[in-house]
Amino acid sequence: LSLYPPERIAFQRARYEEVLADAGAELLENTDRQPKALLYTLLVVLRQAGVGGVARALPAVLEGGPWIAAAALLVCGLLRLLYRLRSSRRGRDPAADALDGGLLVLATGAAGMGVAVWLMFAYQARFGSLFLHVGLISALFMLGSWLGSLALERGLRGRAVEPAGVFPGLILVHLVFFAAAVATIPDAPLAAWGALVPLAGALTGAYFPLAAHRLRAAGRDDATAGAALETADHFGAAAGAVLTGLVLLPLFGSTVTAALLALLVAINLAPAVARTRAAAPSVRFDGALRPAGYVLFGLGVLALGASWLCAELGRRGESRALADAACAMIGVENPEETTALAADGTAICYFTGRDPADGAEAFVFGSAGLAPGVHGYGGPVELAVCLDRAGRLRDVRVLRSRETPAYLEQVFPGMRALVGRELFAPDPFAGVDTVSGATLTCRAVHRTLAQSARAFGAAALGFDPGAASTTHGAERPRPIAADFGWLAGFFAAAIALRFRPHRWVRRVFLLGVLLVLGVSLNLQLATQHVFALLAGDLPVVAASAAFFLVAVVPLLTVLVGNVYCGWVCPFGALQELLGELKPRRLATDPGKAVWRHGRFVKYGLLFVLVLVFAATRDPAVLAADPLTTVFSAARGGATLGIAIGALALALVFRRFWCRNLCPAGAFLSLLGGLRLLRRLSPDTRPAACDLGVRHTRELDCLRCDRCRHAKS
Repeated sequence: LSLYPPERIAFQRARYEEVLADAGAELLENTDRQPKALLYTLLVVLRQAGVGGVARALPAVLEGGPWIAAAALLVCGLLRLLYRLRSSRRGRDPAADALDGGLLVLATGAAGMGVAVWLMFAYQARFGSLFLHVGLISALFMLGSWLGSLALERGLRGRAVEPAGVFPGLILVHLVFFAAAVATIPDAPLAAWGALVPLAGALTGAYFPLAAHRLRAAGRDDATAGAALETADHFGAAAGAVLTGLVLLPLFGSTVTAALLALLVAINLAPAVARTRAAAPSVRFDGALRPAGYVLFGLGVLALGASWLCAELGRRGESRALADAACAMIGVENPEETTALAADGTAICYFTGRDPADGAEAFVFGSAGLAPGVHGYGGPVELAVCLDRAGRLRDVRVLRSRETPAYLEQVFPGMRALVGRELFAPDPFAGVDTVSGATLTCRAVHRTLAQSARAFGAAALGFDPGAASTTHGAERPRPIAADFGWLAGFFAAAIALRFRPHRWVRRVFLLGVLLVLGVSLNLQLATQHVFALLAGDLPVVAASAAFFLVAVVPLLTVLVGNVYCGWVCPFGALQELLGELKPRRLATDPGKAVWRHGRFVKYGLLFVLVLVFAATRDPAVLAADPLTTVFSAARGGATLGIAIGALALALVFRRFWCRNLCPAGAFLSLLGGLRLLRRLSPDTRPAACDLGVRHTRELDCLRCDRCRHAKS
């Protein structure tokens, strides 16, 4: 009563009733499935810490967070399965067994501590108080953990081989426990908790003897195995407690939390179902990098998936962005929002108003969905378009784009010059030249304006689309686009030349690639195209350079290997031709044992770009890649400096950029590892490779065939 006197309680209750009347019961109702008290407390703490901006992402997190977390666990399980399958030959792989033992304790330790926090939360939700019993609950959980570990250790003692059904059976019992606990906890009497808590501990502790048995089978001594298991358990338990208490329960509630913890346990079955065999011998450096590569790959896939899901859930904000653009373009504070139906039945949201400056009626719409298949250098360019009833362009702005900022900066002045053009006319851009150095981006803007304006005019303004052609003469689609034809022709020639390799024929071919695809056409695959593919911004299936670079090159790489980097890349061709100028007596290339360290840098760069791009979804983060603008007039000083540095190193170390620093090449190398048509492709001779390739399984082989025409 000294802390909460009756008058204070009455005041707080009155204020609560006022807020309840304003906000509604649904917003404030607190249950174990939707613990609003935990969520709001977390938000208050974040706001007091100065990171209240997290709340802006809350709707997308609440809706897509469980799916992102589940996807993370599934990716982890899949990669563990692939690691066991790809690192094996015959019999069991001790190194893989040891890795599985550590990961098993890490995952189950996290799940075990998460279950402990989840049970405490459920206990408090059931009985209203945890303070008096928290020590007893912790003691019962640890007692169960000791008993479970002791029981299974006794069962495995003296066995050289782990019994086949023990581990899957333990996982199955653990999953049954989760299902039973979720079903019974809401109404379980106090006595039932005396069995639930130690049982949860026993199931957690039972995994330690299994992991220790695997480490012993892998040749680890007791001290090393104990240290590894203790470290994995502490990391896992700390992560499980923090994530469960501060993320899963406040955001998603008890049921979803239990499901995710059960999935964390279930993914440990993935390696068990693989019939693993003894791994091929490898040096220590490669043996350490292989699991690290799988970890980075999994994190990259997860980051991109989470970014894509959050972006899709956040699409609702795009109408707000269009509304803000409409206010600025029309010049009124609250333009009228209207909807029209397109020919295919989809709704088109647009804004109308009268410009205070001249009193003209203006219409603002977004081009998204109205210009399908129009693709710039890095993806579609979504515009906010303002026009009058006659189709005359009044203003245009970029709403969303994955184009290189340097290309957009080149195009901006030309966009302003388009104001006043009649977009409903047969040739709306007659006499307008494309911007040199940003041709693909400029064409994308023109075609987006023309197609989206006609689609909008037909739906909202009574425009007859049959009265005008879809685009003017210089931009009219052709059956076979010239750029597509050049790329396809060089790629087909490269595949054919691989069957009859010749040193001078290759040099002439690379010179043609450099002059035609590079200097003349600027058709260079770069990280822009890689991330357009990874972000799902695929161009329409058409004979265009964008479609070839974004979709066809990766597909061909999956089929025949990384032929693009070895034969069709203009910047790679320039590096190799410069390297050929070095006299043979000046042998400056380091040995293969040195190159194997440097070649992993490009994969690290690709991973960093994936994380930054996933967090920002901003194509500006890709501007550091010189391949994006190196053959364009839009290249900046930094791009030129990086390119010159890479070319200077290529004079000393053959294809230095390709072998060590190229993120786009790293992506194609990952795809090239599949090489589905390897039986139809010419064999390589790694022993004669002067680019550092050691064996036929390496991802970094460019299929350049230098090894096949090298002098012995």
